[in-house]
Amino acid sequence: MFENLTSFKIESATSEPAHRQIEQFLRRLIVSGKLASNSRLPTTAALARQWGVGVSVVQKAMAPLVAEGLLGRSRKRGTFVLHEAGRLSVAILVGARLTQEGAAFPRSICHHLMSRLLEGHPELAIRVYDGINEMAVKDDIATAPNYQNYLHDLENSSFLGVIKLFGERNPLPGEEASSHPPGICFGPPLEGQRSDAMLDFGAFGRDAVRFFAERGRRKLVYIRTIDSRHPMDDDVREARLEAERHEGVELDVIQLATSSDAPAAARHREVHDIVFSLGQAICSGARSVDGMMIPDDVAALACCMALQRAGLGVPKDLWLAVMANQNIPYFYGTPVLRYEYSPRRVADVLVDLLFQYVRLGRRPSEPMRISSEGWNAEDWRLMETAGSPALREGNGNDGKENAELRLLPLKKEEYHEKN
Repeated sequence: MFENLTSFKIESATSEPAHRQIEQFLRRLIVSGKLASNSRLPTTAALARQWGVGVSVVQKAMAPLVAEGLLGRSRKRGTFVLHEAGRLSVAILVGARLTQEGAAFPRSICHHLMSRLLEGHPELAIRVYDGINEMAVKDDIATAPNYQNYLHDLENSSFLGVIKLFGERNPLPGEEASSHPPGICFGPPLEGQRSDAMLDFGAFGRDAVRFFAERGRRKLVYIRTIDSRHPMDDDVREARLEAERHEGVELDVIQLATSSDAPAAARHREVHDIVFSLGQAICSGARSVDGMMIPDDVAALACCMALQRAGLGVPKDLWLAVMANQNIPYFYGTPVLRYEYSPRRVADVLVDLLFQYVRLGRRPSEPMRISSEGWNAEDWRLMETAGSPALREGNGNDGKENAELRLLPLKKEEYHEKN
């Protein structure tokens, strides 16, 4: 069995990294059945010696195969094959690279998708292909390694369906519409495209403005990180309508220019620069802002950094509401109010839509809006406490120092105890 492994050699005359070459080689052996299900692989150290690379290179190559459910790992058995050739498969295409730090939400959705699919259909093989958005900006998507793997598997395996974690219903390059398995798409669609489900961005815009307005916040700014090419503007429309219902509330919407196809670092840099300039204007008295909203919990990290750099305190100077992912904590270094969405609920909706499409041939004519779990209860309590007269008066202090002490971010162990 291991003759297949020993025959492999790293190609040095190609631009493809060694870990990618190893990943694709192992994937082909597993999917083709040349590495049988439950067979144990040699140790990573032995494979590294065999192929003339470092142990970390082999580990990096195996990581996505483990994430996709093709390989398994345990202390007793080591690394072994999980996939069974010939099984009916479900493909999960992910826009982001799952190894990226900011990909916690799609990673969690993938985890819940696999759990939900295998719970009712243990005979299924689940395959994950990530980095599709990154590949889509290339001149020729068909040359991208992960996409080649996907097309190869479409030709050589039987698929029950496909779940795309990005808003793109139209067949991708190389997908034959006539033979393509039923597919469900999640995420706000770009212009001219369609999607089956998306988060209810409108609810965030409406509820954030209402929360601020009911607590005396009148000068609001919405840092809109949603790609401007998305025709869905529920968030802006609902936020403006809610602002009009409250006397004296002003809402300024600032749209990010950087597209969702750009690297996350570029988008976060733009958020930082916008908020830092805004913070400087607030400190100088040129602008008045007491409430800020952002529909991206990862980009909110850049937002918090910019506020702190500008010398503004949260919630002392302004309050910050963030559209966030439930049970995926980020440590902002300052209190924020999280409006949470559940990756588990997203996975449940997508699986239900997939099987409805497979069995009945029906899919939504308009994207289904997946509702929020609401405001994080602990954040709500902290923000309410910050606004109470008793706390502002303090115990012989001016109140501000006391408020800041009580509003320190939760420690990691405290977060898990409360959730």
